[in-house]
Amino acid sequence: MSSLDEGMMTAADVVALLEDHGVDVEDAREVVTTLDGDHVRARLSITAPVGADIADADDETEADDGPATDEDVAESVDDLQTDPGEEFLSNVEDASDLDDGDADTDSGGRDEEVLPEFEDLVDDEPDEPDDGEENADEADANDEPAPETGGSDGDDGDGATNELGWVTVKSYGITLNGDVADHFDTDRVTVVDRPHGADLVPGTDAEGPDYAVGRSQVQLGDPGRREIGVDVEDRIRAIPDGDSVRLEPVDGAGDEDPDSDGTEDDEDGLWCGVCGEGGFATAGEVEDHHDGAGHAGDPIASAANPAEGDLVPADDDHRVGDPVDELEDGLWCGVCGEGPFDKDGLNGHNTADGHPDEPVALDHEPEQRELVGPDTDDIDADAEVAKRLPDDVTVDDVHAALDERGKNCYLGAVAEDLGMEEDPLRTVLFHISRYAWVIDASGPKTHSRGVQGDD
Repeated sequence: MSSLDEGMMTAADVVALLEDHGVDVEDAREVVTTLDGDHVRARLSITAPVGADIADADDETEADDGPATDEDVAESVDDLQTDPGEEFLSNVEDASDLDDGDADTDSGGRDEEVLPEFEDLVDDEPDEPDDGEENADEADANDEPAPETGGSDGDDGDGATNELGWVTVKSYGITLNGDVADHFDTDRVTVVDRPHGADLVPGTDAEGPDYAVGRSQVQLGDPGRREIGVDVEDRIRAIPDGDSVRLEPVDGAGDEDPDSDGTEDDEDGLWCGVCGEGGFATAGEVEDHHDGAGHAGDPIASAANPAEGDLVPADDDHRVGDPVDELEDGLWCGVCGEGPFDKDGLNGHNTADGHPDEPVALDHEPEQRELVGPDTDDIDADAEVAKRLPDDVTVDDVHAALDERGKNCYLGAVAEDLGMEEDPLRTVLFHISRYAWVIDASGPKTHSRGVQGDD
């Protein structure tokens, strides 16, 4: 049996192939033999005269039966290297019957022992795969396809919705979690009425109340709640929808959240320092609660749930139920220093004078350094800012830190982000018109933001 039947061509096979085609081989020897995985590759040196009588046949049949040319040999060797399987063996058998049982015919009258078979040159045992191949095959076998994600409609294979979360509507508003905030690449979103409830749409171009996108939440007020069409203690769910987020009321208010662990959501982090009520997302909500509850004095926002002994007692000169406007008469504009105004008067002044953003209310006549009006065009003010900023902190860094924290962030937290003290940062914020963004717990006087007229 020829070694061709075992998927391998030896030097003897090449000699036999040439001699079967009328080529008188003078010498044949192996030059290089290498192992390549499961294949044995050899380079052979054949010495044989190519006679002038070896010519191209006139037709395909004559070409198959005629003498082999150097192109035939090259093609056979190429086939051996690239296709050692059944196709190559079939091609060789079609060209010449090398194993008809006649040893003399197979060898072409040559001595079988002239050249060694490749089987004598290599181990009988099959090559063991190296560790890298074995590990790679094992890793491929163990790889599992990545789980399919829901399409743009948010449905998975079971028909469940790819929700960003559920939330219960509170008396102070709707606090949407960080997943909702992370969905948007904008600083404000608008609540737009829809048949299914409402959509949170990026930007402020759409018609509807708009709200700031915080770093870890989006806080909606009463106007947003009304757009969605829900009441206090109702539940809504947030569902991603392209660039927007759908807000849908959940059928059956008070149903258990499928993702809930049974504990009350405690994401909101401000408490009233007078009565201890908590769950407020911003200082403005604490102020609204303070006014609605008729607490005396200034609003007190606590970052931690105060113990009973830490509460600030209400002023005995005022009682719950006193008119809120009476308690807040005597407000000064924190932008330009004019006053005093009552609540409505301050709002009207802020609009009439064209002050930017929301009104800034101070409960005392402010000193010049407390004003938050624009003065960055003043050379002296710019020098004052430059003098108080560390060498490695720029005004742009301050703006970026405030934008990252969002409105009503604590002055101390921004100072820590920038690696500077609160006092110089406070002065810088005055001069760059950003002091209204911070809660200054250690500031010279109490101030409040976002004063609005009564509904």
